Amino acid sequence: FTTDEVRDQLDQAGLGHFTVTEIGDRYLEVCGQM
Repeated sequence: FTTDEVRDQLDQAGLGHFTVTEIGDRYLEVCGQM
């Protein structure tokens, strides 16, 4: 996944306030409050 793809998924789920951070080449971190 790219960060943009993950953000789009979160937006569609109503979680657009979450932040997505790329860590290195293989990891994405998603931070937010449910």
